[in-house]
Amino acid sequence: QTGKDNIKEFYIKSNMDAAGEVSVVLNKTNFSSRLGILKKEIELKVTRMERADSSVLLLVQPYIQSFVSDEFPHSIGITYNILNKNRFKALAVIGQVYEDATYQTFIGSYMSDLLTDHVLNSIGKEKIKKLLGLFAGRGYRGPINLDAVRNHKNEYHFIYDCNPRLGGTFPGLILKKAFEKQGLCINRLMTLGYRGRIIYPDLKAKLDQLKALGLLFTRQDPKGLYLIP
Repeated sequence: QTGKDNIKEFYIKSNMDAAGEVSVVLNKTNFSSRLGILKKEIELKVTRMERADSSVLLLVQPYIQSFVSDEFPHSIGITYNILNKNRFKALAVIGQVYEDATYQTFIGSYMSDLLTDHVLNSIGKEKIKKLLGLFAGRGYRGPINLDAVRNHKNEYHFIYDCNPRLGGTFPGLILKKAFEKQGLCINRLMTLGYRGRIIYPDLKAKLDQLKALGLLFTRQDPKGLYLIP
């Protein structure tokens, strides 16, 4: 239907899943079977979230064949603040961290100066600002997060997904700012489990264990884990 022979597969997810937990990749061969799986997954999600069927929308876009490498994250989020029609302030570039190899269960984000420089130079600030200008022209003001993934050419390619909020950027951004106010220089920061999925019944015992192993972040040794109850 697109009229483009180079598009062989489509990626589809529901609007209930920012992280893509309910999603499928469809092509001509698997269309019927995979579509059936998607319907069942959406029905389960609707029931769990106590939503109405009419509130479910689908995001459909050409599937992007990814580039396999460990040098930089597979998927990223670029967050800006749209101040007015012509002013955009860069807030953060994050690597999206997933629990599984299929990138369906989002668990946190990764920030580093090296990643930020690479992404902004790779995509180009003017291209990013041109995309932001589309939202600014529609009247949007405030934080906005644009997602991109690495394609088979090892280039970050924007996907049809935009979140008008800080999203997964927020925990890392607020922690980095807090550390910097204390005079600490943070070059790399990964946040995990901020949705409450990691639970330690005895926080003090866990802190003592991490300290004994030399894995606890402190002012004297600013490299390791920092737990927030």
